[in-house]
Amino acid sequence: MKKTKTISRRAFFGQSSAASLVVLASQKVSQAKPINVPREQVAGSAIEQKVDAIIARMTLEEKIQMVHGERLTGFIGYVPAIPRLGIPELTLTDGPAGIRHGPGTAFPAPVALAASWDRALAESYGAAMGAEAKAKGQNILLAPMVNIVRVPEGGRNFETFGEDPYLTAQIATADIKGIQSQGVIAEVKHYAANNQEKQRLTVSAEVDERTLREIYLPAFEAAVKEARVGSVMAAYNKVNGTHSSENTHLLKDILKNEWGFDGFAVSDWGATHSTIAAANNGLDMEMPTGEFFGAKLSEAVKTGQVSEATINDKVRRILRIMMRFGFFDRPAAIGPIDYNVQAQVGRRVAEAGVVLLKNEGSLLPLDLNRLKSIAIIGAYVDRATSGGGGSARMSPLYTISPLGAITQRVGERIAVKFVRFVPGNDLSKSDPATTGAALIADTVKIAKSCDLAIVFARDFETEGDDRANIDLPDEQDQMITAVLGANKRTIVVLNTGAIVLLNKWVDSAPAVIQAWYPGQDDGNVIADVLFGVVNPSGKLPLTFPRARQDVAVSSPEQYPGVSGKGQYSEGIFIGYRHFDKHKIDPIFPFGHGLSYTTFAYSNLKLSRTQIKAGEPLTVEVVVKNTGRRQGAEVVQLYIQDLEASVERPIKELKGFEKVRLKPGQSQLIKFGLNDRSLAFYDPAHKRWVVEPGQFQVMVGSSSRDIRLTTTFSVT
Repeated sequence: MKKTKTISRRAFFGQSSAASLVVLASQKVSQAKPINVPREQVAGSAIEQKVDAIIARMTLEEKIQMVHGERLTGFIGYVPAIPRLGIPELTLTDGPAGIRHGPGTAFPAPVALAASWDRALAESYGAAMGAEAKAKGQNILLAPMVNIVRVPEGGRNFETFGEDPYLTAQIATADIKGIQSQGVIAEVKHYAANNQEKQRLTVSAEVDERTLREIYLPAFEAAVKEARVGSVMAAYNKVNGTHSSENTHLLKDILKNEWGFDGFAVSDWGATHSTIAAANNGLDMEMPTGEFFGAKLSEAVKTGQVSEATINDKVRRILRIMMRFGFFDRPAAIGPIDYNVQAQVGRRVAEAGVVLLKNEGSLLPLDLNRLKSIAIIGAYVDRATSGGGGSARMSPLYTISPLGAITQRVGERIAVKFVRFVPGNDLSKSDPATTGAALIADTVKIAKSCDLAIVFARDFETEGDDRANIDLPDEQDQMITAVLGANKRTIVVLNTGAIVLLNKWVDSAPAVIQAWYPGQDDGNVIADVLFGVVNPSGKLPLTFPRARQDVAVSSPEQYPGVSGKGQYSEGIFIGYRHFDKHKIDPIFPFGHGLSYTTFAYSNLKLSRTQIKAGEPLTVEVVVKNTGRRQGAEVVQLYIQDLEASVERPIKELKGFEKVRLKPGQSQLIKFGLNDRSLAFYDPAHKRWVVEPGQFQVMVGSSSRDIRLTTTFSVT
């Protein structure tokens, strides 16, 4: 029952109350003494003067050259230098999971990074990729991808940071800071609502403003405001009927005017569809060629359809970022790179991202002294699952498979029996007399003969092609079911890029590990977790459903869309928000992940139980390692508005911290909440709103494992 309020039901605030307070304080101080201009502003002013001086000397042809790419062998994207003016070249390379410019380090898929829930590790991940990009003579890295997982079949879900906008924004911000710390521009993508590969070139995401702001834009906003990202990539798809690359609401109203983005917006490769509309509505650079921003743009300027001032703004944005990153002093050049250091970063990320989904009877970690034989079974277990396909595909300098790593780890002490399970529909090509059923019988026989069975299963996800369904492909469910029936001590290891259905066998499996696409050290990472060298600490950035129909996006109108339109009719209720709203039990909830130790939560406290709208709030909780092993726990904080005048989620992630503890060790964790933590977006007033009323704080180990709760009120 809602309380009667004697004040206005809504209190409106800007993007950040803290920002408002800073402005007021500055005004007050200015009356007493002069303001010291920050060093960054002085540097920025000097850059602007230099940029203006260059633009004043440029011909129209030189300006046009700056706003589109040229095809050059060996480059993903390339903008040539202008030696007359001392303007260096721009070299753009793919990089969501490694630098796709010749052989290099195959880092874990971004979804594995998200599963680490570790900001510091995300920054290390970005710094390692930035360093490798620079060493390969590249100065713009087309990463990270911050699109939210909406469609479980999405072919690029492995490139994302999951289903939650807050988690995505936090990991992305750290990743971008890491990339740009190396003097390489990060290009956050794909702006915006780019959530499916099927019909991605033509589909229009029909999404209301509140949903856009609360779910699909927060990570981009954080990239701009918190990470100061240098570049943004406009997506292939349309948003509400207009191509992203010429969408004035996205590119001008929100990105540049509201958020204050001072970098440059680049089209996805071949995603520019016009000259005049794209130029006037906010696109700054066409890639990979100048079909629309070359001769056609020059002619549009000469005929007055695009002003030269508009071109100057595009060039200014590009030159500004190039100067900020030091490109004029340090042109792109090949340099040394320590691949051993790169490999160490990748391996740490992969290990931190492994999620222990089940571990009944403490089957894991394995004790080598108690095993005589292990059956290792799978279609791909003798090959590393280093990553997905498309622009994220890497050519690793080396890989190690699970079979290879486990065999090395156990040595001569334990007999390893390997079965390469090949689906029946593939067997017929090589040996018509052999059937899948016969192979399963052989697999069962070997599984029965061993002390323990480890079954590996995987999928393959790629840009340009959504999965047909979210079942494990190639009869792997049948394989797992058969092995579980033969040996109760069976561990299932999943190398998948995103959600897969596990309902056919998961209740019978005592231990399940989600390892994602771990990169080049796939086998080493899994062996470390299996044998307890690494205590798993990953948490799911995705909700794993029991059935496909349990997911929010489940009608043809929503996906792949009808008549070229994908209806985002689920609104803000995707992922765990949808499961909570409809009281659906997932197999594994968002934020879930077990450890080889245990953790206890206590002493949940608030800095105050009543605040005024816009005032900060501190939440404290104590976490203790109550087990026998050192381990890490991700403490998650969720918020619920108990008296909202609009429909809001039952819980929304608004804070998390990863803490590493020795057995018996405790630590006090502090979370800071601000007005944005409590707000929803009001499209009628174009503002973020914090309403007076009661809010609930929920702290726990997953979205469905809430350990402590308390409430506070906003006046």
